[in-house]
Amino acid sequence: MLNGDLNPIHLYPVTSALFGFKRPIAHALFLTGKAEASMRKAGLELRYPCVLTAEFKRPTLLPARLHCAWLGGTGGDGAVASNLDSSEGARFAVLSSELSKEVLVGNVSCHHETVHKALAA
Repeated sequence: MLNGDLNPIHLYPVTSALFGFKRPIAHALFLTGKAEASMRKAGLELRYPCVLTAEFKRPTLLPARLHCAWLGGTGGDGAVASNLDSSEGARFAVLSSELSKEVLVGNVSCHHETVHKALAA
C-alpha cells in the first residue's frame, strides 16, 4: 500500500474474511485518490494548492465499479469550477455501481483562505 497501511482487511480474501468481508475492501485513501483522478480526467482543472476532504461512508468490496459525481450544483463543469473558488468548495461523491449508495463524499476548494486555514491547522 502506498500509504503504508498493511491492514489485512485490504489485502487478501482470507484475511478480510477474518473481519466479516467476503473479499478485500477498498481503502478510503485509495477511493479519495481515484475521485481526484476522475475529476481531472473529466477535464476539471484543479489549481494547487487546494483542500480536499473526504468522509468514508461504507465499505466497498473489491473489485468494484464506482462512479464519481458532483453534488448540489447545476450548470455543468463551469458551475463546479466556480464553486472551487468559493470557501465552501465543490462537493462530490463516489457512488456504488448502481448509483444508489454513497461510498465516500467529499469537498474540494481552491479558495485561498480555505487553503490557508488548512495549512495553519
